[in-house]
Amino acid sequence: MGVQVLVTDPRELERIRQREADMTKERIEKLLKAGANVVLTTKGIDDMALK
Repeated sequence: MGVQVLVTDPRELERIRQREADMTKERIEKLLKAGANVVLTTKGIDDMALK
């Protein structure tokens, strides 16, 4: 996504990672709900999204 996040509290890092994973899952669910069975991209697909 090209976003930089500055974390000053190490405890927040896991919360940020979890939110990022949740956002990815939400996007995947929207694609599947729309009936997509092929995804074309110019960039890579995160390993977590392939599961």
